[in-house]
Amino acid sequence: MLVGTDLLRLVLIGSVPVAWIFGVLTIWQLLAVAAIAGTCSAVFGLAYTSYVPDAVAAEDLTEANARLELSNSAAFLSGPSLAGALISAAGAPAALVVDAASFALSALMLGRGRGAPARAARRPRRRFRAELGEGIRQLRARPALLRVALAGAVANFGFAMVQAVLFVYAYRTLHLSAAVVGGALTIGAAGTVTGALQTQRLTRQLGTARSLFVSTVGGELASLFLPLGLLGLPAVALAVSVAARGLIGPLWNVNAVTLRRRLIPAEVQARVTAASRTLVMGTLSVGSLAGGALGGVIGVTPTIVVGALVGAASGIFVLPPLLREV
Repeated sequence: MLVGTDLLRLVLIGSVPVAWIFGVLTIWQLLAVAAIAGTCSAVFGLAYTSYVPDAVAAEDLTEANARLELSNSAAFLSGPSLAGALISAAGAPAALVVDAASFALSALMLGRGRGAPARAARRPRRRFRAELGEGIRQLRARPALLRVALAGAVANFGFAMVQAVLFVYAYRTLHLSAAVVGGALTIGAAGTVTGALQTQRLTRQLGTARSLFVSTVGGELASLFLPLGLLGLPAVALAVSVAARGLIGPLWNVNAVTLRRRLIPAEVQARVTAASRTLVMGTLSVGSLAGGALGGVIGVTPTIVVGALVGAASGIFVLPPLLREV
């Protein structure tokens, strides 16, 4: 599943610059590529999540998740600067060619890697609705996991509102170039690497419940640095906002994923993850629509503020006293 979805995304993303070269690129192709590639990313994420608990011992899950978060941070650190440089030097189609090639490299590395024991694969297949129902029941049976999922859903809604107008804000309101935006995002993403390196230490000091609360509220409020760019040093404001969110984001990701992997049996890990992600990730599209619509009515800067406050409200679901069982 991991290799197959990588190869399919290689073809999908690669089709965009090819269509552009021949002058047949349309918005409908872009929408189709986005939809199918997004589905591939969802499948990849579920397979990826289920793969890790089989690949490492239970007592190593937190460390393994922290290391994976560090590798993700490194990608976010190098990606924006490379994209900005490529777009400025050779145009967006060239950046998409590199993007497509990255999936080929990912598939190659995964294909050459040593596989984890496929315990779940030996189970007899059941109907999709039955497996979906089982994932939902497992999630509802564990209030801590359900609260974490609800917090993630609200946080993502607010985050998507901000992201929907972020680049409009950067390019049209702050008048930054693609190269400057890419550079600011790269500098800011260094905070994600730092946050990933400190995640284990912070988790030991705060505990799981407090880590979840601090990370979701603090991560969303980081967007409030963006409007400060109107007062001067807009690139710095953008970088600081990304860095602040990056510092705190890994703390949420590692603790939320580790908690789910510790509380859920390995054989139903993918189903529970699917149920949780449907709730958590499903609000991204709704939040994007809400952010775009609100930005057209009240303006992009007020929309950023509203999105940050809505996202920070997610902390209500993970107040430490409500997660005593953790």
